[in-house]
Amino acid sequence: MAKSDLPREKTMRYSIVDGSLWAVMYYIGTRFLTPFAVALRAPIEIISALNASGSLMDGVGEKFIVHFSPFGWQRKKVTIFSVFLQSLCYLLLSLVAYLAWQGLDRGISGILLVALAALSFFFGGTANPPWIALMGDVVPSEKRASWFGFRSRIQNFVALAAVLCAGLVLGYAGREVLLGFALLFFFSFTARLAGAYFLGKHIDPHPGSRFTASGPAPGFRTFCIIQFLLYFTLTVGSPFIDVYYLGVLGIGYLNFSLLLLATLLIYSLSYYHWGRLIEHYGPRAVLVSSTALLPISILSVYFVTNAAEAQLANLIGTLAWGGVLLSTYMFVLDNVAPRMRSRATGDYSIYAAFGAFFGTLLGGALLSFFGTDASAFRLLFIITAVARILVPVAVHFLLKENVQPKKKSHPLVLMTKIVTIYPLMGLAHDFQNVAVYLSEKTRASRCK
Repeated sequence: MAKSDLPREKTMRYSIVDGSLWAVMYYIGTRFLTPFAVALRAPIEIISALNASGSLMDGVGEKFIVHFSPFGWQRKKVTIFSVFLQSLCYLLLSLVAYLAWQGLDRGISGILLVALAALSFFFGGTANPPWIALMGDVVPSEKRASWFGFRSRIQNFVALAAVLCAGLVLGYAGREVLLGFALLFFFSFTARLAGAYFLGKHIDPHPGSRFTASGPAPGFRTFCIIQFLLYFTLTVGSPFIDVYYLGVLGIGYLNFSLLLLATLLIYSLSYYHWGRLIEHYGPRAVLVSSTALLPISILSVYFVTNAAEAQLANLIGTLAWGGVLLSTYMFVLDNVAPRMRSRATGDYSIYAAFGAFFGTLLGGALLSFFGTDASAFRLLFIITAVARILVPVAVHFLLKENVQPKKKSHPLVLMTKIVTIYPLMGLAHDFQNVAVYLSEKTRASRCK
């Protein structure tokens, strides 16, 4: 390794540590904001505002910070400052949880939760564009895919441990669950603050570089509108599934943590197979088929009555959403020029943010009208399922792609393969990998 590569290699190692600390913050902090609202017995309007403001402020933060790029703000300093401010939000959330445990009015606690969560998402959004631009210059292009894949695997491993610990903390807290949330948010604060420290050890090869491309992304408006429709129909019901499981069915915080644990495992196992499908059939076809599974996933929640059934519904929803995320990302890579990708990502992110904002508000308004018993939530899930049918129809008839796929398949045929043949192939592939690993270990032990 040349001496000139050493700073880059160190920065890449520090980035893995920072990413792992972000996973701790997200999976014991951000993912437990709605459960905290449920523990506060907050009204559905507060929970709706919590989810709506979070999704919106993240997109607004991204769009806000890029306007300061022309003023010469250094990418590294912007990222560190944003992460530091985000960590302070979790420190204040920890204080709110502690004061609620001490007897602070639940209504005031709910309002403070919404405000601090919105600020946290905003500062998280302002950190993204400069960080993406910085790491794009640090990581060599020939290593980029493999390195980010390795970083994601480490993040998932850390996230699994974090989620399990969070469940144990809340389970052990018992009736003092608000104190448990105070501990979780404090751990989130320390993790994010430590992340800012390791970000400070990064190098910036081009400190004066801008962290976004200028100009609009041509021919991208249809995709952005579809993203708005996707997130609008998705969030009419999805943000309230946690409330349904915890507040109505009462599955408990440990079982809720096991749901998050299963989600991480499913993402890790399914991404490879979604990637193979995209290589063969192209991102558009997979986007049609995976979005067509979303109505089925929310309908499966309708039939959930206990924690075991919740795991099955979670399996269906996570598999579908994994395909949506990966095909969306690959569609951008395939159909947008490299110099325009930063701007294109920002464009569709803000459409998605506004879609999620209005969808969550509509879902909250419907629950306020229907009530908050089990039948009201189930009616909301049916409405969401019907609305989600619009998304694959829009993708199929409106979205065009520039790169022709290797194979062509009708979306219904491909969806049938996804829900029947490919899961069995995926299991066979995973079992084969395990068998090869075990045989190699056995051979190695015999050679010793």
